[in-house]
Amino acid sequence: MGWNRGLIGEEDINASSKAAISRGLSARVAALIDHQKTTWPMLAEGYAGLAQTETKRFKVEESNIVVQHNPARIKSTSASVDRASVKARGCFLCPEGLPPEEKGLAYGSDLVILCNPFPVLDNHLSIVHREHVQQSIYGNVERLLDLASDLGPDFFVLYNGPECGAS
Repeated sequence: MGWNRGLIGEEDINASSKAAISRGLSARVAALIDHQKTTWPMLAEGYAGLAQTETKRFKVEESNIVVQHNPARIKSTSASVDRASVKARGCFLCPEGLPPEEKGLAYGSDLVILCNPFPVLDNHLSIVHREHVQQSIYGNVERLLDLASDLGPDFFVLYNGPECGAS
């Protein structure tokens, strides 16, 4: 199976969002998130958990710190990441490993924008390569900057590669 099954088409996004699609990538991503929240129960549960998140703010010298406690993320943060466990379950970012309800948005010819089912913040996305390739920031900084520019000021982009922990 390839990415054709896993990509969302404009016909899949509800009519009220179609006008927003022409306004750029951020509007298309917003439409994807809205669509996925209604068609993918795991994502809806993730956002329900996010709504229950507890935060505490405090200041350390000149820095403002926000600590977040989101019990719904335990499924993601406690996943076994040893070699045998990862090999046994396969790659959850490849089309064969996606839940049937999960859909993505094509970004260029080689990337797919997916909703993160265990969000840390609203509009939490995962950007995946269409091929199963080793994650690396090297050679991808310009692409990351292009994505940040295309998404606009309502999003921020960070790189969370191998051995960096759960997003």
